[in-house]
Amino acid sequence: MSAPLRRDLQGITLIIPPVSAPTRPYPSVPQLAGYLRRRGIPVRALDANIAFCHHFLRGSRLAEGLAYALERLLLLDGRERLSYAEMVEYLSLARAGAIVDHFGVDTFAAYIERREPMAKELQGRILDAAARLILAGHFPEGIRHNDEDMQFAGRGNPYSSSDLLEAAEEDGIFGTFLEDYLGPLFRSDPPLLAGLSVVFPGHIVPALRIARTIRRLSPQTQIVFGGPFVMFHLSRAPHDAFFRYMDYMIVGDGEVPLASLYETLRTGSPDLESVPGLIYLDGGGRRANAEGPHLPLEASYPEYGDFPMEAYYRQAKDPFAFFRMSRGCSWARCAFCRTLSPLISCYQEADPDRFFERVRDHAREAGTVFFPFTDDEASPERVEVFARRVIEEKLPIEWSINMRMDGRLTLDRCRLFREAGCINLIMGLESFHDRLLRLIAKGISVPLIERVLSNASWAGLRAGIYMIVGLPTETVEEAETSFQRIFRYCKEGDVSYVFYSPYQVLSDSPIGHAPARYGITSLDLPEGLDLDPPNVWFKGEGMSRRDSFSLMQRYSWTLWRTLGKRTPPPLRHLRLAGRDVVLHYDLGEMAERISANVEPYLAFGEYLRNGEAGLVPLERRPS
Repeated sequence: MSAPLRRDLQGITLIIPPVSAPTRPYPSVPQLAGYLRRRGIPVRALDANIAFCHHFLRGSRLAEGLAYALERLLLLDGRERLSYAEMVEYLSLARAGAIVDHFGVDTFAAYIERREPMAKELQGRILDAAARLILAGHFPEGIRHNDEDMQFAGRGNPYSSSDLLEAAEEDGIFGTFLEDYLGPLFRSDPPLLAGLSVVFPGHIVPALRIARTIRRLSPQTQIVFGGPFVMFHLSRAPHDAFFRYMDYMIVGDGEVPLASLYETLRTGSPDLESVPGLIYLDGGGRRANAEGPHLPLEASYPEYGDFPMEAYYRQAKDPFAFFRMSRGCSWARCAFCRTLSPLISCYQEADPDRFFERVRDHAREAGTVFFPFTDDEASPERVEVFARRVIEEKLPIEWSINMRMDGRLTLDRCRLFREAGCINLIMGLESFHDRLLRLIAKGISVPLIERVLSNASWAGLRAGIYMIVGLPTETVEEAETSFQRIFRYCKEGDVSYVFYSPYQVLSDSPIGHAPARYGITSLDLPEGLDLDPPNVWFKGEGMSRRDSFSLMQRYSWTLWRTLGKRTPPPLRHLRLAGRDVVLHYDLGEMAERISANVEPYLAFGEYLRNGEAGLVPLERRPS
């Protein structure tokens, strides 16, 4: 717990922890800041994520990283046999070094320092290579970057209390950064309340380290954690050990609880029972208040004044602000989804006129030309209203939208959406097989899927599809049938991308609530994972977990190549830190053994530990 309350402290400091997309601030904090300021509460909003990017993505750090990578790669290359973790490290250093070699050190440094613009399609690869090299000395802790996002890779499992509590006490990749970044702010102007938005599993270790730093800098500041990871995982910890880093957790929408918590703390005699969704310690025991009603969408409007666009790695057309015309899911019956959670089941729609006006005003003021609307499942009727307003007012924007695979997506509607600037329809398909679609209560069928994809294609819309492999009772043959159907649409150009993921049992889903009804015989959760993780270890009818992971990798790789992606040529040598390095291990064979040896959806630390158990030796090539 923090020190006793000081009534002279004022304001709330909201923090986005590292690490996530470097192209924009995650929308939760701008949204909270906008609401709280309209309530008259002083707010300071910080993006520790982009600040950390600026801290480590520098040419001087790149030079240090290249020197370390050269020394380490030569050491590993000289060994006759590598452990699993050493194979992963070797492959990471070699591939990252090859990217720097390709561009040249000076050009690469100019890219990461934003002195030279980099092509959007190369940005993820360049930032990933920079992170792997600059933070190489901290391996296996580090940062991994995919096409859009940066993710913290830790030594442990984010769903294990013991792993998190151990990692929280380390400095790791952040070193003195958190102290240097937060120190001037919290020493000179300590807030009454500091709020951390913990959205992803990769946020939790950095957030705990930030909280530890705030405790040291300003013991009187009260600390509150919120966000999806807190709601679904941290709040379900079977003990109270995390309260050494925080005073409160909030589950559900954060706007009203944060305002209520701040106002009651300001009284000096806080009435914590009045704060909706608050979890706190009271007399040594944990109390959890009921969530309040959802805030109407119109009451929440993000403010980006604390987040200057020029600070981010963004192209001229990149989105910066995020809007949604609805929240939750109007269907809310899918058996695999968190439909038992109010986050999904409490469907709301924004006022269509006010929504359009917000988008129009932002487009004119900020010059934004592309809007990726973040609805979970937008209504075709509500999207049609928006599209007609765009056309009527000749608003020159493009946009993408998440929608259900729905019979209401007629050819005429799809044509209207395209005329209004829609370029992507993103739809969760999950399976392309009627038996499985019925099992998971998707409410669609193969003929309907084919009709909607045809409508989107004829209208000139690109379809993005989410697929799941390894659903309960799904056989390898059914998965193959499903894949071949979606593969045909990719080959014919009707689908622009497909994202495959392995099935995981969520406790807030109908399957998680009654697994036996869906053919699951055992959940087999590993010991120590006490924060309600998505379960990939279950057993039951249908394919094995090993088969589901193997098929996911094969399908993803096949689609990657079908959609025009190229595989890198064999890498035999590279120039690293001014020295020519000959590689005596076959990187292609190494990559195959790494991926074939262990399930890819383990946490990174477990990925390394489990890989060692079944390692197939890889021989060093002769000089």
